Amino acid sequence: MCFLPRYDLAIPRHDYFEPPFQQLLMFARSPPFAERAHELGGYDVSGLGRVTLVRLKSAFRWSQVLVN
Repeated sequence: MCFLPRYDLAIPRHDYFEPPFQQLLMFARSPPFAERAHELGGYDVSGLGRVTLVRLKSAFRWSQVLVN
């Protein structure tokens, strides 16, 4: 069995809609990015950019967007 680590990025929800972050997502979802990851080997970018809303029940009064 091969274990592949998963990396998540948690950001405040309002930051998700900022142009720099949207540009990063567009780049990460682009065919050239996927092709390069494939060339390097060992990377699975098929779920890259999937968004999950996480509501925190703590002192923080904002939600986070979790981008895989």
